[in-house]
Amino acid sequence: ALGVNTSCALGLDEKVYCWGDNRRGQVGNYLNSSLEASPQVVKLNNGEDLSQVVKIQAGANHLCALTKEKDLYCWGDNAQFQLNTSIVLSSNNALLVNSGVDSFSLGANHSCVVKGGIPSCVGSNLFYQLSNGSLSPSATWELALKEVGSFSGVNALYGGDTFTIFKEGNNYFGAGVNSQGELGTGNTTPAPKSISVLSDKSPSLIVTGVASLCFTENGFGFCQGLNDNNFANPQGLG
Repeated sequence: ALGVNTSCALGLDEKVYCWGDNRRGQVGNYLNSSLEASPQVVKLNNGEDLSQVVKIQAGANHLCALTKEKDLYCWGDNAQFQLNTSIVLSSNNALLVNSGVDSFSLGANHSCVVKGGIPSCVGSNLFYQLSNGSLSPSATWELALKEVGSFSGVNALYGGDTFTIFKEGNNYFGAGVNSQGELGTGNTTPAPKSISVLSDKSPSLIVTGVASLCFTENGFGFCQGLNDNNFANPQGLG
């Protein structure tokens, strides 16, 4: 998992190891050092190692890990409340931020989870990336909404820098900035609540970037979003 200047890896021992920039606690080793040049074990707030981890992911300067027990722990920058708290500006150890989590995904400064098919998000919302119709950041989990109705069966999440993609069954919905056409709607209009995206596609793999989204379909790769030509529609990769 790669942040802006911090890297993390999931070890064979099911623990998380991080190194690099630690000025916002991104290494998670319970130390206030500004830099760690070698891998450090991520710690809980009781000083014990974070363990039994099955998935890790990085935002810009915050990171999260999901355990076998479906507990989500996060650490690092919290300037936009992406750690689900308004008490601290950052955390140098892993904080329990949610439980019963089926899946999660991170944007640059926001975090989203799915629990029982229902998605919710927390953190920065400057570009509608929380999909709740607001532009205000949130320090508590906010229910993500579609343009019409609510989600009921989300089975995957994809967090871009300032946008979020939700998969509900075989349908995809996106919310967020879209200034570079990253939602693939054919325009650059932002989406305050999730709108239908990739409606005529059946992607087998989706990867999000700062202001772009790429996917594969039938063995071919396509990308949309930030480019020299600012593509607002999916373009095949040559």
